Amino acid sequence: MSYVLDFEDKEARENLINPNEVVIKDEKITMTVTYPLSVEVSITLEKKGGFTRLDVFKSIYSSSLIWKLLNYYR
Repeated sequence: MSYVLDFEDKEARENLINPNEVVIKDEKITMTVTYPLSVEVSITLEKKGGFTRLDVFKSIYSSSLIWKLLNYYR
């Protein structure tokens, strides 16, 4: 299981509208990446209290890093 990473991009944080608003109340979500992969990759994330807009942004960012690592080691 993965946890939301601290994403330290100050410009992204400042430009996001209502970054601390909880937009997903569930404390556990699964993100699935299918494109541009040849196989489906899913990661489950946990965050006590739900996910804020910034958390969702960080989660998508984290997923893209996983995709890059998968391609690197092929």
